[in-house]
Amino acid sequence: MKRFSASSGKKELGCIPKFHQNAIFGLSIFAIAILKKVRNRTGYSSLFLKWQSQKSSRPKPSILKELGYTLIEIMIALSVFAIIATISASVMYHVFDIRKRVATQANQLNELQVAVTLMEHDITQFVPRTVRTVDMHIFSSFVGTHQYMEFTQGGVVNPKGMERRSTLKRVAFLCKGKGLIRRSWSVLDTLDRHQFEDKQLLSDIESCSFDYVTLSHQTLSEWRGYRRVEQSQKFETIPSGIQITMKPTGWGKFSFLFVLPEGLYAF
Repeated sequence: MKRFSASSGKKELGCIPKFHQNAIFGLSIFAIAILKKVRNRTGYSSLFLKWQSQKSSRPKPSILKELGYTLIEIMIALSVFAIIATISASVMYHVFDIRKRVATQANQLNELQVAVTLMEHDITQFVPRTVRTVDMHIFSSFVGTHQYMEFTQGGVVNPKGMERRSTLKRVAFLCKGKGLIRRSWSVLDTLDRHQFEDKQLLSDIESCSFDYVTLSHQTLSEWRGYRRVEQSQKFETIPSGIQITMKPTGWGKFSFLFVLPEGLYAF
């Protein structure tokens, strides 16, 4: 598999605003200054207790005035701590929001990697074998439209032929709504084509499409056996490459090119 092009349009993750850091730093210095002042006042309190033990007389009003706190000082201290708490809560909310977005984008990227790996495995196991229905209608080994492609693949494990079944399988990929679905049939020449199993590979994509590359490097949006102009009007029953374009929500457009050796070296 060769990655044809990939451009990511994901949004840049924000960081903690710098003015929040500066505000916290300044308010912390201001709070430290107030705490130092409180510490000095505790020193006055110890001196007062010592003076009171020596003299039983009542202390002078001037000494008591030095030991108290004004209402303005208390309000300033409470305001400083309230501002610091508000900014800290805002910073924590911002951090958790970043963590949530990173986790969401990581899950989307993992789903995309799993889907591309599975598609690469199925496409590289392509086998040029047609299938028949109950009414003897023959389907080509490879059929593709702009949002649907179906083909026969090999590689289905059957150790020592213990089960009476084929090692081939019919699979399809289709873009439906905002999802990418893998469809498979348990029997190659099935009696009922409506008996299939769907597995959703991607669940949140804005667009999805398939294109097919010929030996002359032309890109077609539909494949049903492309007639060549050269070499005695022969048919190309298999494309030489499949281009898959997807755009997950919140990301840019991804384009992948898968090469089919059977189509590349068919002539």
